[in-house]
Amino acid sequence: MKLLRNFSPACLSFFVGMFVCLQAECSGAQPVIRTGVEAATQDKPQCKLWFAHEQWWAWLPTPGGSSVYARNSAGWIRLNHLDEHLKGLPGLADVWPAADSVRAVLVGDDRLATADLVYDSVDRTYQPGKLRVESQWTTPVQHDRSASRDESLETATICQDNQGRWWIAYDRGRCIYVKWTTDPMGMSWSKPITLANEIAPDDICSLYALADRVGVIWSNQKQAAVVAREHLLGSASEYWTNPVDIQRGDANADDHLRCAVDQRGTLFVASKNSLDQIDQPQHILRVRQADGTWANHGYATLTATSSPTRPIAVIGGNPEQLFLLHTVAQRSTAGTTSKIVGISMTVEQLDLAAPQVDVIVGDQSVNNVTGPRHAFPPTAPWIVLASDSTGQVYEADLRDVFRHPSIQPVAK
Repeated sequence: MKLLRNFSPACLSFFVGMFVCLQAECSGAQPVIRTGVEAATQDKPQCKLWFAHEQWWAWLPTPGGSSVYARNSAGWIRLNHLDEHLKGLPGLADVWPAADSVRAVLVGDDRLATADLVYDSVDRTYQPGKLRVESQWTTPVQHDRSASRDESLETATICQDNQGRWWIAYDRGRCIYVKWTTDPMGMSWSKPITLANEIAPDDICSLYALADRVGVIWSNQKQAAVVAREHLLGSASEYWTNPVDIQRGDANADDHLRCAVDQRGTLFVASKNSLDQIDQPQHILRVRQADGTWANHGYATLTATSSPTRPIAVIGGNPEQLFLLHTVAQRSTAGTTSKIVGISMTVEQLDLAAPQVDVIVGDQSVNNVTGPRHAFPPTAPWIVLASDSTGQVYEADLRDVFRHPSIQPVAK
């Protein structure tokens, strides 16, 4: 450890990227980014990573807004030339990358904004875009973060459908909202469409995009239900299908949702329940087939010493693999620590009893694993990030952590 402190931050980041490794070797991983913001990789449905132009990028909060980082042979480098464009905006981002741009919805302290970046092929980096818009609320709600019944905006997600329309979904004031725009610049948005009301203050939602539709899935802890509504492309923007109960009863709902879609159009939603019973699954994988049918599969058992939480689903490989990652808090006489663990399986043959492996074990407790929304690239590392309570961010390469025959190592 003393030797590592003698390296520059960039050099240290390089070595961290090179030595993220198998379960037996993961202990004590060092941070690759220092943001200065607690839990920098939250919140649950959001994706803060994307791969574009043969490089990984991350959009993370800073004390005064947010910043973008690029991962290269020297590690993670902060793009300081973007700081002025992002200064003063909410910090927690959900990103949607396009060919030569990336757009983010940003949330924090009952604030919601959108911003974009444009890729410069000459300088081989992103430059500030024209979009930098913050929503204005007409109705005040309780937004004391220390309150036990916080009704302010907690999180938001963004997507673009196959007809080019942009959508944002979010929770606020015990309601689930969605709004849209056909403005290519994203400057003007529709009035919010209410998809659900009378939910618990703690409930959230997440957007998903399929070939012929977009959907919003949310938790309703008051009714112990997880519910979805969909908008069919080509129909009026205000038209959404009637609510569909994906599951109801048995304390199955909690405010943890994260979506991933494979090449077949199958939707995987990693979620948490509120059962909280020893020796029972704490997480539920919700699977929507292309024909619209849903199925629910329990996994990640709660034990007297181990508590799973904050699950995500990510896709990668050929044949495609589904990776289910989450935090596990471990209790002992010495106290409680947390790390990121995961399982993997093929998307066509789900095996929720697959062996669990360590993904990120930091030099401090880590939480809030985040990955890309779209599938991992075929010829690059498969990067995920997690963070600790001091603003430090850690990474893992899932190609190294999981070694299926279909997963081939690539140059870092």
